[in-house]
Formats: sequence, structure tokens, C-alpha cells
Amino acid sequence: MKVAIAILSATLVCFFTHGQINPSVKPPVPSTAQAVLKPYDYTFHKLKTRFYVPPFKSGGDKDFHGNGPQIRVTCQLRISADRKQLQAVVYMQAKETRDNWTMAEGTQTIPVFICNPSQTIQAVNGTTGFAQMDITVTDNNGHNDQFFLPNGSVAITRAQNSNWEVVNGFHHASGVELVRIVGDTDGDEAGTRTGVEIFFSPVSMKLMGSPINEVQLNLTRLIETCGNNTCGSSASATVVNYYGLSNTCEQMKARLDGSANLINFIRNVSGNNIGIDPNSMRDRLNEVSRQFTLVEEPNASQMLNHITRALNQKKPVILLTGWGSKTVRDIYANGADPVSLNPNSVLHYLVVDGINLHTRVLSVIDNGKRKYLHWDYLKQIIYWRPENAVIEGSLYSNQVKPGKIIF
Repeated sequence: MKVAIAILSATLVCFFTHGQINPSVKPPVPSTAQAVLKPYDYTFHKLKTRFYVPPFKSGGDKDFHGNGPQIRVTCQLRISADRKQLQAVVYMQAKETRDNWTMAEGTQTIPVFICNPSQTIQAVNGTTGFAQMDITVTDNNGHNDQFFLPNGSVAITRAQNSNWEVVNGFHHASGVELVRIVGDTDGDEAGTRTGVEIFFSPVSMKLMGSPINEVQLNLTRLIETCGNNTCGSSASATVVNYYGLSNTCEQMKARLDGSANLINFIRNVSGNNIGIDPNSMRDRLNEVSRQFTLVEEPNASQMLNHITRALNQKKPVILLTGWGSKTVRDIYANGADPVSLNPNSVLHYLVVDGINLHTRVLSVIDNGKRKYLHWDYLKQIIYWRPENAVIEGSLYSNQVKPGKIIF
């Protein structure tokens, strides 16, 4: 009898254990890899291809000699077979418009977004995907580069402080926003310099796996400018409002205009509208709330670390940007478009309130308007190359140098 009871007891224990009714038995804990596998929705800004140069195909020589070339470019965005990349399949043909018919032609698949190891792309652009862009244009303006819209029209850009914007842009089913083409240049170019770079509108993606490494403070009260050359007033008012200190652009402008420094003296006496120096901006900000630090970082990599660290500490960053026809323009700007000594481009301030370290794109507030800029562009205007010795002397003597941030 005792033996029978013991056997029955063992059987019941085995049954309840295997059936997971036994409360002492806990369900298996999912692994870390299993725990993070969930879908995330992202919108990626400023995705682009690298500059693609198709190989020389035929013709008597490799020089277009100012005869065009006529150029056809196609582009198709797609998810790679392993779902680890968003790729652009780019085709380019550039053909001379008269004898001896020099031609470069080729196709290349270029990654524009690469997942982290634990990620996969589940969908792009909702579920519809992207159409193919197909344009035919002629490069006959003698410049090193031209910019076209995805329907083949010439892109029109304008200077706005440190930023260039496409005036006549529009949504295209291909996801392409802008096409940069280099056709004819000085000397031989087919197979060596003639090529194409493609920029995309914001792309929505659903990713499965670990989240993207990004931080976004999402400043909600964005203060626009309140007069000529008031980017510093706009930027400082936007930041102090983030900290819950209600200040208008006009109030910050009154503070900044009252600064006793050489730059303000030059501006007020000569009318040269060269902006406010970062030392004065820091001091005026600290009159509102004594918590702001001014840093000069001569190294671009360390500057990016500074910005990331401040954002991770929930602190927006004010960036000083410089001037010049060679640097103060967005990646969309034609290389021949001069900014030079445009007063609005001598000194300019942007507020950074977010960064995506995966794509190295920063969310910035420019005169009260949110924009997205790639670090490759931003570091050029943070580390500007001075182009006017008189203004440079005034700025540098007041410690206005490349690589200044306030946070």
C-alpha cells in the first residue's frame, strides 16, 4: 500500500511539473535576443547614396569637350534579400552629343541604410515600396555639378543663413528628393569624374530588433526670429524656454544688444551685421539661469561626442556656425553658388535637440524651424574656413573661433 501511494505521489508530481501547474516551476525566461525582437517605426532623414562614377564604356577619348553629355539616371530603392539593407540600384549613362560619342555607363547597388547586427527591415514607405526614378538631362552649363529634381527639372536653391533649401522640391513616388550630377569638367572625365549622387526624402521604415541609437529632446516651443540678424536671440530664447524660463525673442535680443564687446561696437557703428559672439551669448544666458557652459572643441570627433553627451543629459546645444562660399551651404547647394559675405552667413546659431548616431543625422532648430542636417555637412560649418581677413581679425580677437558650442 505504501509503495502504491509513493508511486502515485511521484506520478502526480511529474504530471503537475510537466504541465506547469506546479507553482514552484517558473516559465522559461526569454533570452536577451528574444526580448528585444519587436518592431520599431522610424523616419530616417538625409539618406543618400555615395557618389557613383560609372566606368568608361566607349568613344574616341574620355573627354566630353563641352558637348553635353546627355545623361540618363535611374534609381530604385529596395530592401536587400537578407532584409539587412535599404539599397539604391543606380544606373547612369553619360554620352557625348556629337562625334566622337564618348560614353560612360554602368549600374551599381549602393546601400543607403545598413541595419545593426540584430535588426532586420520589415517594411519601407508603409507597404507600397518605391517606384523607379528615370530622368534624362543634359549637362551643358560648364559647372562641375548640377542639381535636378526627380522629374528632370533643374532644382532651384536659395541661401537662408547657414542653410540651403530646395525651393521647388516636391514629393516623388521614387523617394528621391534631389539628384546631383557631374557631367563635363575640364579635361578627361568619363570613367573618372562624371557621376551621380542621389538624396532621398524622409524614409519611413519598420525595423525588427534592437532600437536605433538616438536621442530626441523634442523641444516644442520653437522661437522664431524677431528682426534682422536675430538668430542668436531666437536660439537662446528657444533654449531657455525649454528649461521652463519664459523669455521672448525680443527680450533676449535686448539682452544681447546690450552686451559690451567689440563685435557689438563694430555692428552698431559700422552697420556690418556680423552677429553676436558666443561669449556674450553665454553671459546673457547665465543672467537668465546660471547653468550654461561655453566650450571650444577643435576636434570634430570630440565635438560630436560633446553634443551627444549633452543631449544624453537632456541639454539642448547651441552651435556657432561660420561663413563663406565654400562651406556655408547645405549638401544640396551648387558648388558655384556664392554665399561669400552674405551678412546672414557670417555668424549664425543653430540649436541641436536630437541626434541619430546610426545615420549621423542631427535634428536642429534654425531660426525657429526644425530641420535635419547630416554631420558631414554640420562639421563643415562648425569648422569654417575664414574668407575675409578684416572680419576674421575682429572675430578671432574676441575669441570667436570655429568649434564653439553652448549648453
